[in-house]
Amino acid sequence: MLMELEVFNVSHNTLSSTIPSELALCADLKMLDLGQNDFVGNIPSQIGGLRFLRTLHLADNGLTGTLPREIEGLTKLEELTLVGNSRLRGNIPSGFCQEQLNLTLATIGCNFECPSNCCNFGAWCQE
Repeated sequence: MLMELEVFNVSHNTLSSTIPSELALCADLKMLDLGQNDFVGNIPSQIGGLRFLRTLHLADNGLTGTLPREIEGLTKLEELTLVGNSRLRGNIPSGFCQEQLNLTLATIGCNFECPSNCCNFGAWCQE
């Protein structure tokens, strides 16, 4: 059953569509990798309901809009990859810095505002 799915990796498949909000029905999902495809549009806010999600890879797509506020609901998130979506913008929630000390933010990209105690884009940040 899809509700019991823990890993969903379809990276590097040249998939082209919007990210289906129905992915939020996979309540036990721990890893979601949609990177290196041709997904477009916004990140669905429903992804914030994936309470067990530890890894979210959305790099190198055509995502647009802003990072949904609901992403703050990903309290177990350890790795977030958003780089390569030049029209995607947003704020990294400050709670990610305080509560999730293991969160890897090195690959979020330059289009995001991030609390100073959490991110240091420094010299590697190039648009």
